[in-house]
Formats: sequence, C-alpha cells, structure tokens
Amino acid sequence: MQWRKWGLLVEDDIHVVINYAPLTLDEEFVRRSRVLGENILLPSLEDIAVLKLMSGERKDYEDLKRILHQEWHRLDKEYL
Repeated sequence: MQWRKWGLLVEDDIHVVINYAPLTLDEEFVRRSRVLGENILLPSLEDIAVLKLMSGERKDYEDLKRILHQEWHRLDKEYL
C-alpha cells in the first residue's frame, strides 16, 4: 500500500487506486474502515466501490466492475 496526496494505491488481487478522496468521513465510513496505523484508515470494500463510482474515471469504472464481479458474494448490499 502506498499513500498518495489524493488517495491510496492498494496492490493485491484487485489492485485498487483511489483518486477521489471523500471530503468528509462520516462515523459509519470510519467505523467500517480497517485501521492500519494512527490516523490511517483503509476504507471498506463497499466504500471503495462508492468512491470509484463517484470519480467518473474510466479506470475507476473498470475497477468497480472488477470489485463487483470478484467480491459480490461478500459485499454488504444493504449498505451499498
């Protein structure tokens, strides 16, 4: 994982790049995130999907399709 000025890059099976960082982090976003260190949060997969949808970039839509295809079974559809 590598922090960037506007988001983060996660390299694993999915390879996710977040270019759109939320302006505010509500309590649920923070609660659902994984704490990686002091003041370092990894958003839930559901929140990453929403961030991808909000960015509007072609690459983000491709990432979103991959997330939905590979992880549909474990996504919290009600939260989405």
